[in-house]
Formats: sequence, structure tokens, C-alpha cells
Amino acid sequence: MKIQLKQAIVPFALFALILSGCSVLDSSRAYRHQTPSEYYLYQPENYIPDGKWSLFIGLHGEGETSRDCYKQWQRYAEEYEFVLLCPTLIEEEGVFSRAEGERTISLVLSEVYKQVVVDDRFFVAGYSAGGEFALAYAYRYPHAIVGVAVISAENFPQPSAQALNLPVLITVGERDEERAKAAQEFSEALEAKGFAARVVVFTGVDHQLSGDATRLTLDFYEQVTQRSALDY
Repeated sequence: MKIQLKQAIVPFALFALILSGCSVLDSSRAYRHQTPSEYYLYQPENYIPDGKWSLFIGLHGEGETSRDCYKQWQRYAEEYEFVLLCPTLIEEEGVFSRAEGERTISLVLSEVYKQVVVDDRFFVAGYSAGGEFALAYAYRYPHAIVGVAVISAENFPQPSAQALNLPVLITVGERDEERAKAAQEFSEALEAKGFAARVVVFTGVDHQLSGDATRLTLDFYEQVTQRSALDY
């Protein structure tokens, strides 16, 4: 009897695990859109279309999609009171095409603004290749962006003159040595040109979107959207 019971429990546990996985998948599918291209848009249950909510645009890393971005940031939308948008960017050999990415975001935003009412300026956070793209995009359109968080990027585009006062947060892991060095050098170059960026290196962290980077990004988001980023 004991053997038979054990044999019955194992399949049941697997079945329950599969159902749990399907539940998570179905939950994310409810927020997936395919036109004009793939993106996830999440409105918190306590969202009110009064124009006071901010739009948080998350950009995934290489080898990922907008669903990975959704899974990373969606759980914080209620607490930090933002509408989450995660578009899928087209990747070519580990790099996102800036021209195609800008076009994608422009088309997606046109659809999003038909569905939600948010603040005129939005926040952008990107991981890895998505971080590099996020910074390039923010430097190109600083008038539309309240702040940008760059997590574990490898390369850093040069700022435009109109982005002088754009709040920028750069985080990277200490064990991700090449990226940490690049981030520090970029920060020094920015400072020499009169631009500002806060760079935080996390001890013992390699190339990953760590819990520390996530929490600091959210705190930074809260500061800039409350217009109190003087000490960011």
C-alpha cells in the first residue's frame, strides 16, 4: 500500500505543478498584445485613469522577450503605482536595432495611449542590451522621459546636448568586470562634460538583473516621478 500511495502522489504532484505553470502562463497572456507588434501592457487593479499614474517601460535583455520583462516588473506595479509596458525588441546578434526599436516603441505607444491615461512623461528601465538601448532612446527623446535606469549594460551611447538634466541611474555587478569598468569610465566621461549619472556597483554580483538592482531601480523611479530626484 505504501508503494502504491507513493506512485500515485508523484503523478498528482506533477499534475499540480503543470496546472500552476499554466496558471502563470494564462495570467501573462491576458496582458499580451500582438498589434502593431508584440507587447505586454499591465494596468494595476487600483489604476485610475486620472493622468497622475506614470508609464513604466521595461526593456528586456538579449535572448529574452517582452514576457520576461513582464514577469520581472509586473509584481511591483501596484506598490509603486505604475502602468507597465514591455515591448519585444528585434535582436540581431545580441544587439537591438535602434531604428527598428524606436519605430516599434512609437507604434506601440500610439496604441497604448488609446487604452490608458498616464502622465505625459514616462520612465524607462532596460537590462543588458535593453539597457544600452534604453539609454540611447532616452538621450534621443529626453523631453518625453522622466528618468532612465540602465542595468548591466556593456556599451554606453553618448548623450545629446538636450539631455543635460536627464536623471540617469546605472547599476552593474562587481563580478561583471568589463561592464563595471565601462560604467565607471562612462560616468567619469559624463561628469567631465557636465552631465550627471549615478553609478552603483553591487558587491558579489555578476551579469544579472539582481534583486538589489531591481529595488534600487524602483526607488529611483519613485524619486523621479515624484519630482524629488535632486539627490538621486
